[in-house]
Amino acid sequence: MVAVSVDALTKIFDPGVVAVQDVTLEVASGEFLVLLGAPGSGKTTLLRLIAGLETPTTGEILIGGVPLAERPDREAAVAVVFQSYSVYQHLTVAQNIGFPLRGGRPDVGERVTEAARHLGIDDLLGRLPAHLSRGQRQRVAMARAIVRRPELLLLDEPLSNVDPRIWAELRGDIVALTKRLGITTIYVTHDRAEAVSMADRIAVLDHGKVVWEGFSPFTGLDMIG
Repeated sequence: MVAVSVDALTKIFDPGVVAVQDVTLEVASGEFLVLLGAPGSGKTTLLRLIAGLETPTTGEILIGGVPLAERPDREAAVAVVFQSYSVYQHLTVAQNIGFPLRGGRPDVGERVTEAARHLGIDDLLGRLPAHLSRGQRQRVAMARAIVRRPELLLLDEPLSNVDPRIWAELRGDIVALTKRLGITTIYVTHDRAEAVSMADRIAVLDHGKVVWEGFSPFTGLDMIG
């Protein structure tokens, strides 16, 4: 498990669009933090900055006490799951999950099976994505993220495209998985119900700023448009 520290983080895109404004945020080791905000509030940009997919204009990000840019193991330490499933249609479930481990590791099969079992899809390893439901494809994406055994898991609206009938089930499974594996998790959503039901703590974003954070989510919900 790893702690995350965001200090005075700002991101300005050309031509002068301020997406994140002077955000300071602490995420405890093993915590499940939800970034909650309306579309355009800056939550996805903040997540991408923490992932190292965007470069801050100013400010610093520490993961495990080390600046993000200085961690040589950043790709292994930080895993990201996006809203889109991003599965390779020509690869089986097993090949999709094992893709980050390509390079001839001797334990690939064992780690793929372990990750699939955590997500309840170990009976689907031989299937192609075309024969999976949307919820199953998202489970494949989750398994591919955890197969490297990351210290930090970043989730960007991962349930937006799943069937409403399995939404609650996946929501509970994600929380249970991160707690079982002890992974520090930052989860982005615009959905209040997701935030309230999943978070250890919620940070509410508006116009690129953290306008409220705490353990009692109902206090900050009226700040969401």
